[in-house]
Amino acid sequence: MKNRLTLFALTLALLVVLAACGDKTTLTTSSPDTSGEPGEAVSKYFDDDGNTVGQVFVRAGSVQTDGYVSLFVEIPITPDRFYRLNSFSLEFVSEKDQPSILVEPSGQLFNGMEFSQIDNVVRIGVPYAGKRGNSTILINFLAESGAFAGDGLRLNSMLEMDSGIGKASLFIKPAP
Repeated sequence: MKNRLTLFALTLALLVVLAACGDKTTLTTSSPDTSGEPGEAVSKYFDDDGNTVGQVFVRAGSVQTDGYVSLFVEIPITPDRFYRLNSFSLEFVSEKDQPSILVEPSGQLFNGMEFSQIDNVVRIGVPYAGKRGNSTILINFLAESGAFAGDGLRLNSMLEMDSGIGKASLFIKPAP
């Protein structure tokens, strides 16, 4: 009888631990912050305790003579939380139909990138980034100046981390 009670208690404790491991933290996103510099914006992702677990930083240059604007996207992996970035996607939405957006990736991400374009939406996805600790993902883009017409080019970003999924939306305008 004593062995049955011990087995029952251990089974119950194991079920409680497994149920807790399955829960993912809900990530929230700050309102888009601007750094004060023209053409710069950042979105931050927070866990339930208010800790920053990820961010997306964007810097847009000014319109070049060839009519393109350079865009720089940086996704730092937050070292003090040690959450793994499992995947991410960047979705550029323009008021212009079929905006021309070129990507110049660096490092190992080029092999896993997925690209799609439907009407005024250009989507770049990396299905498995697998980054943890102190590292940064850098991607350079070129976008035609017409893609920024109206309110600007909107960047929807989604980070999927061990801690949960965070989504943010930023409006980007070229620097003067």
